[in-house]
Amino acid sequence: MLLLFLSVVRWHRKRAADRGIHVLRAVEEADFRIDLNAAGADELQLLPNVGPTTAQRIVAWRQANGPFESPDDLAQIRGISSRTLEGLHPYVRCGASGERTTIGKGGQAEQAESQAP
Repeated sequence: MLLLFLSVVRWHRKRAADRGIHVLRAVEEADFRIDLNAAGADELQLLPNVGPTTAQRIVAWRQANGPFESPDDLAQIRGISSRTLEGLHPYVRCGASGERTTIGKGGQAEQAESQAP
């Protein structure tokens, strides 16, 4: 669902930009950002200026150093410049370990703690 949502947002922004229309950042409005502490490399590649190598570096950093405390921690990863980091801020967040984002009935993002068996 997240992949579909981000694909639609990207398509819409590109289409609108081609016509010279400024588009509101739908990702910010919905607060439906990618969780750096839960996303796999495939999801991370949906982020602007993040390819397969950088996505794998993000996952490797998380495995070696533990969860991200802030999106600013991405600056420690080789290949992420300050400009790239600035562009990523609207699209990422750092949820607690075991936390997942879901969309509630009103279209609002909600945090749901995963239950341990």
